[in-house]
Amino acid sequence: MLLLLYGDTIKEEYINEEVCFLADYLMKKSSLKTEGKDTNQKINFYIIVKSFLYRLTCEYDINFLNDYKLQEFLTAHIISLYNRQKNNEKIINPYKEDLLKNYKKDYEIISENIYILEEDLGIKLDDNEMTYILMHIVAALERMKQNVDELRVLVMCHAGIGTSQFLAEKLKNQFKIKIEDVVSSHYVKSRLFIKPEEFSQKYDLIITTTPLMGAPIPWIEVNPILTNEDVDKINKTLNEVSRNLPIKEETTIKNKTPLTSVKEKKTNENSKILFSTLLKKENILLDKNVEDWKSSIIIAGEPLLWEKKITADYLRAMVNNALDNDPYFVFAPGIALAHANPKYGVIELGGSFLRLKEPVHFGHKKNDPVKFVIALSVLEGKDNLDMIFKLMNTLCSKEAFEELVNAKDYMEIIDIFKKFEKQ
Repeated sequence: MLLLLYGDTIKEEYINEEVCFLADYLMKKSSLKTEGKDTNQKINFYIIVKSFLYRLTCEYDINFLNDYKLQEFLTAHIISLYNRQKNNEKIINPYKEDLLKNYKKDYEIISENIYILEEDLGIKLDDNEMTYILMHIVAALERMKQNVDELRVLVMCHAGIGTSQFLAEKLKNQFKIKIEDVVSSHYVKSRLFIKPEEFSQKYDLIITTTPLMGAPIPWIEVNPILTNEDVDKINKTLNEVSRNLPIKEETTIKNKTPLTSVKEKKTNENSKILFSTLLKKENILLDKNVEDWKSSIIIAGEPLLWEKKITADYLRAMVNNALDNDPYFVFAPGIALAHANPKYGVIELGGSFLRLKEPVHFGHKKNDPVKFVIALSVLEGKDNLDMIFKLMNTLCSKEAFEELVNAKDYMEIIDIFKKFEKQ
């Protein structure tokens, strides 16, 4: 790594860029190894990874769930990791120490939630494996930062205007920030605690040469000369603050797009499989009473049997999947995504939705009890994984969850899925 060559003098932005490059390389390498693998195995890992990303989303208060690249390549990496573990193959991460040093907080969050992968996969991960996972998460965070507008910064000094301008120019030259105002500490302190909303709406961060205890927005105290220690502190603060900012919409290309490309894009979008397109009155079951989790899977899957999407063997296989592998498919609070290996009786693609009158326990430590049971019959094909990605994202949305709980009929259920699949 660059750190090994240049030591601690290298800027953090280069470290981040290199981590992204290495993570991207590992992602592509892992994905090539898993091409052509069993579809059911991919779906199993897909769900387990989504459960892990759901927990990280809660911990960071940042949405990892919509990052398709992270979902795809982290799944591929976890499949490779799992196969290594089963073959008793050890791996050494040569960048482990540098990652632990530069991303200590991120590593702690991953360590606290790694049990999801360990328990669902029946394996134990060491620092080498976890730091490779860390690289994927850091790369995702860096991608998010690229889609966030420059931080709006207020520079505040207790000395004269000359010192203030000196500090502002040094900040402009060293950091990707937008300095909105340069003011005296007297001005800020006379207004900050009287009209806090004025500051929180206008600025994301205050960089100050004097303490601002109790300020309503993030602040950091620095020396106007900007020491190396100050630069490190500012970098860390900018990273933390930017992670909590909303991600801007993708910018549209101003140049005209060729007509053929527009047509191709529309054709591809129309041909994509969505869960909402599988739903109809007959396979949406609302407010049903069940004896236990087994009967909930059977009831959820029966519409697929009547529609001749599956055989009776597949119903039993979905129950056995939970018995044999634990309820890993209860991937988020209140949600079970029941499925099994297609070889046990999938005839064609299908899906159904069951809302239980009273939630039932599947035996999941974190995500019980379950309110919604979705039964899926999935065949080979990337489009099917794309559908599952959008389906799980919809179900992980708190807003969508509440709307599905309160929906009055099957038409509302379909409309809710359609609405959130577009997001």
